[in-house]
Amino acid sequence: MKRIVAVVLILVCMSQLVPPSFALDEQPDISTPEEAIQFANQYMNDYMNYKGTYFHMTSKKGKPLNKELAVKGNSAFNNLPIFVYGDARAGAIEGTKYGNDKRVEDSNNELRAIGFSYTDEPYPNPKFHIDNITYVRRWIKNPWILPTQESKQIKKELLPDNSRDKHTTQWLEYTPNQDSSSYSVMNQWVQDKAFIPDSIQRMTGDPKFFNKNIEGLPKVLMDNPQDYVYMIQPPTYYSWGVGIAFYYYGGTGSDNMEKPNNYLYYQYFRYKPFSLLADDLMARFEKLPTSATAGEPVSVAVTVNSTFKENQKTDYKWSIKAKDGSPLEVVYSGHSSKENGEITIPGKEKGKGEVVLQASFTMPESDVSVAFSVNDKKKPAELSFGNNKLNSSPDAIKLMKPTPPNKKQYDLDYNVLSKKAEFGLNKGQGSSAALMLPRGYWSSNATGSFNVTNRVPDLFRDFQVQNNPPVNDSANPVVRKPMIQLTLKRPDFGDHPANNQWLEWANPYAPKSRTGQIAFNGEISRDYKWTETICSTYTDEEGEEHTTCHDYTHSGSTSGSFVPGADELTARAFIYNGMDKVPEPQMDNKVVPNSTTAAKKQLWWKNEPYPYKVVRWMAHEDASGQLYDWAQVNGKYEREFTHQAKGEIAWKVNTSIKQAYQQSREAARKKKSTKNEYDHAVFATDKELQKHAYPIKSGYYFNPEGKYTVRVETTTYKQSDSPTKDHQDLVEALVRSFNYETNLVYINQAGQAVNLNGEVLSKRGSSIPIAKAGQLNHNKTAGVNGTKLLHIEKKFDLKSKEIPYTHTSTGFMHAFWKMVLEGYAESSTQGKMDNFKYREYVKAGQKKIYELTEVTEVTFELNPSHQKLYTHANMPNGEYYVKTTIGDINLSGTSHAYKSLGKIQGVDIRDENTIKVTVVGSMYDDLNN
Repeated sequence: MKRIVAVVLILVCMSQLVPPSFALDEQPDISTPEEAIQFANQYMNDYMNYKGTYFHMTSKKGKPLNKELAVKGNSAFNNLPIFVYGDARAGAIEGTKYGNDKRVEDSNNELRAIGFSYTDEPYPNPKFHIDNITYVRRWIKNPWILPTQESKQIKKELLPDNSRDKHTTQWLEYTPNQDSSSYSVMNQWVQDKAFIPDSIQRMTGDPKFFNKNIEGLPKVLMDNPQDYVYMIQPPTYYSWGVGIAFYYYGGTGSDNMEKPNNYLYYQYFRYKPFSLLADDLMARFEKLPTSATAGEPVSVAVTVNSTFKENQKTDYKWSIKAKDGSPLEVVYSGHSSKENGEITIPGKEKGKGEVVLQASFTMPESDVSVAFSVNDKKKPAELSFGNNKLNSSPDAIKLMKPTPPNKKQYDLDYNVLSKKAEFGLNKGQGSSAALMLPRGYWSSNATGSFNVTNRVPDLFRDFQVQNNPPVNDSANPVVRKPMIQLTLKRPDFGDHPANNQWLEWANPYAPKSRTGQIAFNGEISRDYKWTETICSTYTDEEGEEHTTCHDYTHSGSTSGSFVPGADELTARAFIYNGMDKVPEPQMDNKVVPNSTTAAKKQLWWKNEPYPYKVVRWMAHEDASGQLYDWAQVNGKYEREFTHQAKGEIAWKVNTSIKQAYQQSREAARKKKSTKNEYDHAVFATDKELQKHAYPIKSGYYFNPEGKYTVRVETTTYKQSDSPTKDHQDLVEALVRSFNYETNLVYINQAGQAVNLNGEVLSKRGSSIPIAKAGQLNHNKTAGVNGTKLLHIEKKFDLKSKEIPYTHTSTGFMHAFWKMVLEGYAESSTQGKMDNFKYREYVKAGQKKIYELTEVTEVTFELNPSHQKLYTHANMPNGEYYVKTTIGDINLSGTSHAYKSLGKIQGVDIRDENTIKVTVVGSMYDDLNN
């Protein structure tokens, strides 16, 4: 009998869901909070069999009713009444009193609660983001049954949402007013037991009476949600109710399924008003991006569902506007290609019961609001039209503005061939993409990609993006912080010295710059679901009313963009490839002293240059700034080795003409008759002839005599350590400058009158020879009768030493090389090394340079065997001469470097090496006497 009564009560209650004073196609005219409270209490009395007045204008503890929400609620509640009391922030703070999560607001500035219930429990805010589900949840059964001071421990049944989890019971301790205590958290919310299953059973005859009103139940709770969801406040026909369920997460490791976890969490559930459980047309965003960047294609999809059995023809309208008023070109598609008009929505018995409408446009430089409505004309009639309108504002579609470019600068120093760089994108902050959950719960991870684009691949070489996996995340927002690796290479600046391609760059202090961007953007999308319970009432043939309810699970997708932006990198290459000419060393070009009075002369001239290829050393630079892999790189310009060449010419008169004849002259002056006193000539002893410097009588001998030396020393620089032609030719020029000369008349073996060189002289008359000068020099060393009278002897010495160079930075470079290479103090170019890291070395494999010091001593000796040469007896009386000269040499006609010295004057040795010989009479005069 009890069972029959219960069934009858249920049928009676369910057949009268709609108050008789309101028609199905309209809502009551509720304009004041008092009317809303009155209507809710009336419904509870009439259709829930609640005794007394439940809702009042103040809560049980005297908190005032939020009058605005009591009349029209808000968009999250389909603009139907919500009975909330007190201050929203106070409710949010109260909700964090004992829990682990102390957030009063979430990242979107949504409060945890919107106030208090009538029984002064915090009233949860459906827009507050609690937690993403990442572990097993163990739902606590009968959360309103708590330990007491008398019974301080009770065992609670748990219902895991994973069948593999075997942890189905857990002890709960009495720990009042204790932070992070499971008891304190639950006790905070569970204040009243007016709507626990037993109470509902007593009022309605069915403990599951409100189950169909609950939104978004997890699958594991769908059979008996009344045992797990504590109803904080009941729904009525037009007002919402709210409940809360508590759970423990499973463990955090491989033992998730076994070990207890004492941290308590909760989830709120909304109870729909009964008016939303009738036949209905429901519009929902199937696809709604949360955000987009300007210029990005945007697609929005709306699904209109119907719970009507038959097809319903009704009106619809889109309204898509840019916030800044700029025009939008929208393309409409799907079941209709128009912005507004009429559309037929299939009934559940004749189709899927839904239509899909789409709109596409290009995102402008502004936020965009997307509004859609169906059945504005209220044909067909619905008990609620609150779910017929959609509006993305203010949450979507947001213009995602690029972050300002993050500017960085990297330099390739003068001696760097390539530089690696590694850095975190966007100052290491990367980018994020946030999604708005339109309603219900997430049904998948967010998927998509964060794209990093190298916009100048000819500058950012070896480009790699690390730490940027494809998006498959449960977190919201999704964050990506990739690391960028790239290489800057000198050839990309037009300077490729390693390949013998050198850029002409006018100002080495000003680098060549190139700027490029590494852009980033991306899009993610995520699916979500929500469940609606729709009930409909019909009358059968016998006049009996019946109510049927169905759960409809809807799905949708939302998308969002990563905050776009770019890292702007300026790469600078400092370029210096050497100067075309290194300043020449200061070198003398002179003869000191260049006069006939100087027997010794110093010669200074620039050595002929020798071209040499040079190298420099350059390296690669790693991301930490360390140089590695040093490489030898050819220099752009050849350098010429040269140096100060020098020489010395020193003449010496060993035996002058006057010295040679001094003994014979003195013997004649003293009238000596000993023959050996007259060693080189026979001078007249006649007293009257002594007035002459050198008197002789023809027919006696007069030998050419004298000895002279010249020492020649040169220091030159050659690519060989052999004797040089430079030195040899200089010596030969000096040899040619020596000359011995006389116009005395000699007699040859044939009795002929000849000059010194043995040339037969012409005569005046039949017997008087005509004098003619003869010379002894490098070309004419033979004299009378072909006798060699001038002996020229040379002694030569050579000392050589290498002037070493190196091609390495650690080898030895001689100072003479440093004088002709760039990058050294010795060449006055140290600044090129200091400022531009440029220093040259001599490329390996080229010829060596030697310093050659050559010394030649030349001896000129006249008649060293003192062979007697007789004058001709018919030589006429008169003045004759004998002289030795050292003439000028002219080097300008040579091919050697010292040709720049031009003429080198000879040496005036006339005082001692020029004599006048006076011929008075002949040897026959002496014989006759």
